[in-house]
Amino acid sequence: MESVEDVWRLQPALCAPLVARWFFTSPVRRPWATLVDAFPDHSLNLASAVMSAVEVSPSSLARAQAEKWIHSLSAPTSWDVSTFAVVAQYARLDTRAAQFAVNGALAVLATPREPEELYGVLVDLLGDAATRQLIQSARQFLLPEAIEGLLTLAVGDRRRRNSTPDHPLRVLSDLAGVIDPDFGTSLEIRARLLRAVLGWMRRHRASGEQWSVATETPAVGERLREGPRRRDAPGPAPLTDTPTHRRRSLPPLAHAAAKPEPARPEPETVPAYLADAGDHDALLDAFIDSHSEGEKWQAIPIESAC
Repeated sequence: MESVEDVWRLQPALCAPLVARWFFTSPVRRPWATLVDAFPDHSLNLASAVMSAVEVSPSSLARAQAEKWIHSLSAPTSWDVSTFAVVAQYARLDTRAAQFAVNGALAVLATPREPEELYGVLVDLLGDAATRQLIQSARQFLLPEAIEGLLTLAVGDRRRRNSTPDHPLRVLSDLAGVIDPDFGTSLEIRARLLRAVLGWMRRHRASGEQWSVATETPAVGERLREGPRRRDAPGPAPLTDTPTHRRRSLPPLAHAAAKPEPARPEPETVPAYLADAGDHDALLDAFIDSHSEGEKWQAIPIESAC
């Protein structure tokens, strides 16, 4: 127990284990439904307690109650910030739960909303909650849909990244720089970020602004900048070099009669992001084909990738 403002209460760290033990571990001391019926005005607090119990207990009863609450929700566009907070707890359970939460966040972000005025400042509280969900699932599970959602949000975002921790490109940059204490920078994380960005570019056919975002994304920008596009000028095919032992066997007159071929024009090298706008589709296909491994995404916790 602890005292907060002269009120004794159970320490928060003990709440989840006790809820799991009393209500969701056989023999159950009291059915959870009795609490739900007794306190209908505290449904979100009770749902949050269930999510906390699932996080600390393997109880199938607790997970079933969590799923029941999730499936009772209305369309994501009708969620409020408090509902999003409980959904965010649910999203931490596993990749399937995170996928549900990310889909809801994307639906909210795709729907036009009127900003609210708070203390004289216009804010988008629901949009901020949806963005936080994308960040959470990208960091925890590297979900491709969460990463693609962040890339879309980055288009047109002019905020300074060094002073904006929740800037989409700042979040992805921090992910790409995750350091394993034994092996250094995680190449697996960078590879999965690369695949997600390539998928995003292919699906949206990469407008100019999207190319700009991609070049600023770690693990992708380096490839786009260092992987130049060659515009080969017309000219004769390169000659196959004559083996040394055959050159030495030629008579002197043959050497004298040989005329040097005219110098071949040097190919023009252009960075990918400076290619002509009309070439973007063909360039994108070539770039993706050269960097894609054709592997299926397997969303695993980020800790497993380190």
